[in-house]
Amino acid sequence: MNDFVGFLSNHNNWIFDHIFFSLVLVFLAYGLIYSLCKYMGNISIKNLMFLLGSIIFFQGMLLWEKVKTQVSSEFVVFHHTMHSTIVKRNGSKLTVKSSLEPDDPKLARIIEPYQHQFYQTKVVDEPAIENLIDAGKKKILIIDDETMILDFGFNPDIIVLKNAPKINLDRLLKRVHPDIVISDGSNFHSYSRYWRNSCKKFGIKFHDTFQNGAFVYAYAP
Repeated sequence: MNDFVGFLSNHNNWIFDHIFFSLVLVFLAYGLIYSLCKYMGNISIKNLMFLLGSIIFFQGMLLWEKVKTQVSSEFVVFHHTMHSTIVKRNGSKLTVKSSLEPDDPKLARIIEPYQHQFYQTKVVDEPAIENLIDAGKKKILIIDDETMILDFGFNPDIIVLKNAPKINLDRLLKRVHPDIVISDGSNFHSYSRYWRNSCKKFGIKFHDTFQNGAFVYAYAP
């Protein structure tokens, strides 16, 4: 028996990974296996109906998870020390903007757990995330360079600060009044403390991914 288990463990191509399975689907899968075993042990109309019902419930939940993914979108700022990773999910499609290379294992360790929360999502080769993003009814401005022209003629709802831009946030907040300002892991802690105080002065929410974790904004596509 041990030899057989060892034989299986040496064949990684037999291992299925990156499979979406919500907690509800896990319970339904156990129910489906139980009903199948019960039917095989005692073939009857009653057990057959129970098995068919389990199959229908399982397929129905898969369809619901697929629809739930397709009709939702999210803008996510992950925390990654000394790096920046931003994801825009539109249904099952993910667009990634990161300071890490696409084939860097560190990036995969951030993105893959997020993907597993949804039904069959994939990273697509779409145009890179720009500094100005429309996310539903919100406008998101990403400031990653102090040389950016900040006289943009509109009021952003969300401001993301990354790559430690040397900007005078007090001066910016006198002209615009966003709902929230976000600082990710690519910024120095001293900068984040300064920005937090500036936001507090103007009564604006501040989200530091180092202290508060990833920032997630969900919206309708």
